[in-house]
Amino acid sequence: MWCTKIAYKLELERKLHKLLLGFFLSLAIVSCKPYKDLQEGEYLVNKVNIEFEKNKAEKKDMRQDNVKIEDLESIIKQKPNKRLFGVFNLSTNLYAYGSRKDNWFRRWMKKMGDEPVILDSTKTAASTDQLRLFLVKKGYFLNQTSDSTVIVDSTKRKAEVTYQLTLNQPYTVKKLGMSMEDLTIKETVDKYWGESKIEIGKNYDEYVLTEERGRIENTMKSDGYYNFDKRFVSFTVDSNNLENGVNIDVNIENPRINRLTEDNRDTLVTYSHRKYTIEEVFIQVRSDDKRYTTIDTAQMNGYVFVNSSKNSIRPTVILRTLYFKPGDQYNIQNIQYTYNRLATLKAFKSININVYPRTNDPNDTTLVAFVELALNSRHSFAIETEGTNRGGNLGVNGSVRLNNRNVFKGAELFQVKFTGGLEAQGTSFEQDESVAEDQFGNSIFNTIEYGIEFGLRLPELLIPKNKSKIPSYTKPSTEFTFGYNHQFRSAYNRDIFKTGLYYNWIMNRKNIFRVGIIDLSLVRIDKAQWFQEKLDASNNSLLINSYNNHLISATKFQYEFNNSMIKENNIRFKTTVETAGNLLRGINELSGKPRDSTNTYYELLGIRYAQYIMVDGFIRYGTRLTRHSSAAYRLYGGIGVPLANLNVLPFEKSYYGGGANSNRAWVSRTMGPGGMADTGSLAGIDRIGDIKLEANFEYRFDIMGSFEGAYFIDAGNIWIREHDPQRPLAEFDVNRFYKELAIGSGLGLRYKTGFFIVRFDVGVKIHDPKLIVGERWLWQTKQQYESLKLKSYYREIVNWNLAIDYPF
Repeated sequence: MWCTKIAYKLELERKLHKLLLGFFLSLAIVSCKPYKDLQEGEYLVNKVNIEFEKNKAEKKDMRQDNVKIEDLESIIKQKPNKRLFGVFNLSTNLYAYGSRKDNWFRRWMKKMGDEPVILDSTKTAASTDQLRLFLVKKGYFLNQTSDSTVIVDSTKRKAEVTYQLTLNQPYTVKKLGMSMEDLTIKETVDKYWGESKIEIGKNYDEYVLTEERGRIENTMKSDGYYNFDKRFVSFTVDSNNLENGVNIDVNIENPRINRLTEDNRDTLVTYSHRKYTIEEVFIQVRSDDKRYTTIDTAQMNGYVFVNSSKNSIRPTVILRTLYFKPGDQYNIQNIQYTYNRLATLKAFKSININVYPRTNDPNDTTLVAFVELALNSRHSFAIETEGTNRGGNLGVNGSVRLNNRNVFKGAELFQVKFTGGLEAQGTSFEQDESVAEDQFGNSIFNTIEYGIEFGLRLPELLIPKNKSKIPSYTKPSTEFTFGYNHQFRSAYNRDIFKTGLYYNWIMNRKNIFRVGIIDLSLVRIDKAQWFQEKLDASNNSLLINSYNNHLISATKFQYEFNNSMIKENNIRFKTTVETAGNLLRGINELSGKPRDSTNTYYELLGIRYAQYIMVDGFIRYGTRLTRHSSAAYRLYGGIGVPLANLNVLPFEKSYYGGGANSNRAWVSRTMGPGGMADTGSLAGIDRIGDIKLEANFEYRFDIMGSFEGAYFIDAGNIWIREHDPQRPLAEFDVNRFYKELAIGSGLGLRYKTGFFIVRFDVGVKIHDPKLIVGERWLWQTKQQYESLKLKSYYREIVNWNLAIDYPF
């Protein structure tokens, strides 16, 4: 209680100061109108419209699917300044406010704002021409474009520009052909031809032709044609004697080189396309702090290592990452694969792979490859500090991290991390203030935490045999981890020992696999006597078990698909299957090992171990709506089934809802389970479950500079699997679970620093399933709440979240 009072006073004072500062600053900024600085005849671009000719019968825009509004908007040279929430001209007001005087604060405000966009008729005309050209390239050869400008507010000097577009009938591809001077490349070209994006019946699109040049070049260079270049590819587009159509011929020419004849005259010599072979591969690993006065070479498996005796990394480690060897046909994809694989080692700060012809003779088809690697500094040291807000509990954390990027000369990454932190945590139970003050004084923090973590990552899979059958393009790695964490509170001391062995591999850059062969956790809790008495008096088995010593011996499999590198329509899917205690239980059963004194469960190292199976996962979909806005969707689901040796999920494995990355209208771990109403002294501590369902939607939009806004809706809840008389309405029921979805909505503000995103979200409870039916929706009268005044039963409807990076 003493901690809560002090924290509340400090928080109230901070909020008051911020509100006053924000109020007076807002008055100053709003009073700065950018139009006051305009010269005679100048107008601000207030709005830009793009209008298409309408179909008179259907009264709809005659815009085709291959013409995207965002592409047209990107062509227009003058666009209105961004508005906060689409209404307030905050960015231009900041710029105007910062321009009036010259001091550091005004300069900062000016930098945060945007310079007003002043109407320029020449740029409008240029935009019209560019729109016309763009539509021609998209197949609308007979399009008509025009523009008009209207002064919508002469006092505030606002103008509105409208671009009128008439597409007319598009030209489509009627016939597609291929011609080549050298028929020996036909087999390779046929590989490309089956995947060509130029399709008969589709609109002519010059941008597709440009992409095809690159695709043909990549196909040829992946099949040995080292000298092939996109300049050898041309297109003949013929629309003669065709009605709204074109015939396209893809032409592949042979290389031509100027040569001197015997009488010193220039002549153009034509050569056929030829496949090249890598004859030699030279590898050099260097460190910037070393200067070699002599050069020695050594061969290994056909590769030539330069100054290998001076290397601090084993040659075999490098050879595992190479996708090409002497005698191989040239393949540009294998060069790129090698780049990517070497980059995953983290041991090199620069990687250069260059391939050259052995001679200048165009008839010589042999190549020499040079792999030059510059080592990173072997050791690194980092100190990190951060403020935390985990589940509404404020705190501060710090860590010291030591890295060795090449500990055994095999590009292994060894890491030691020391951590420590202070946090103000709440609990369901209160003790005498005198006891707390004896241990923590007048500090608002009541939790001390410290620990150490060790990690070793090897750039290969450590398996007993058949290691050579694992392709290196999967980017395999093996991780060993060990950690210890101690948490000290007035109610208990908790020690956690963790160790693990994990296999990781990546395929095709999008498919990520992780297998936890061993994931072992040992949790020991030394409870204060008064706290143990409170637990016993609660008669709540879940709460009691969550504070008991336990051991988790788990195995897990995790798969993730991630194509988030695609800016439009990206998908991320992740699922995890985890099982614990089943192997131990089977061994105990077969060996006839005796159970505990109550003949109920088995123990390991004198501690009851958990037994369960869990399956969970999520799918995220992101799409760009316009140049300044995007949308993100997420669906999450999970279930955990406790088995014979421990009839509940361990506390740290149980599902919970609420918080900055979940349902943002609820504080973390205060939502659910189900429709249970926590009205007793245990309110808030018991809100974990075996099942979780959640859906999230977020609309994101640019505000100004590095600031971004968001509107979000979150819905979901947690449940237990079976009926529990102590927790009515907490179990999952297919006939009513949809009525128990907690729904929250709100607004967010984000600031992009360049390294990470600082996020501030405000969520409002729209539908609270803990209330009785008829009072759950925000707008419904809370008669029971008003009559009973149960603050633990119906808490504040607004929740504030401060976090790092996007919620999903």
